[in-house]
Amino acid sequence: MFGIDKLTLGLVNMALNAASMRHTTIANNIANAGTEGYQPVRVNFEEQLGALGASSTARISESTLAGVRPFVEPAPVPGNKTGAAVMVDMEMVRLAQNTLLYQAILGGLGKKLAIVSAAITGGRR
Repeated sequence: MFGIDKLTLGLVNMALNAASMRHTTIANNIANAGTEGYQPVRVNFEEQLGALGASSTARISESTLAGVRPFVEPAPVPGNKTGAAVMVDMEMVRLAQNTLLYQAILGGLGKKLAIVSAAITGGRR
């Protein structure tokens, strides 16, 4: 894509996919809050990026990102007073955080594309 390198575009794509997947998993957690024996789930993505950054002294490349993929895993269930596996209030907070993250990624991408567009058109519309 014009003005955006392949690595950045791939990472943005993965981040948007992870946020979309997280939205679905949070919605499932909320929907199953009253289901006996339901095990909440979460998306593992940022942890992989953090581990990749911590383990590599070199710059991140397409080859190092090749093994990073968002995936759904069981969420740790901290002890809570109600005994419920899903704490709806915390899931709602996660949903709001995820919505803001998704919007921020799209906003940043939109601004980058607007800059590229302005450079191509010379600022004329």
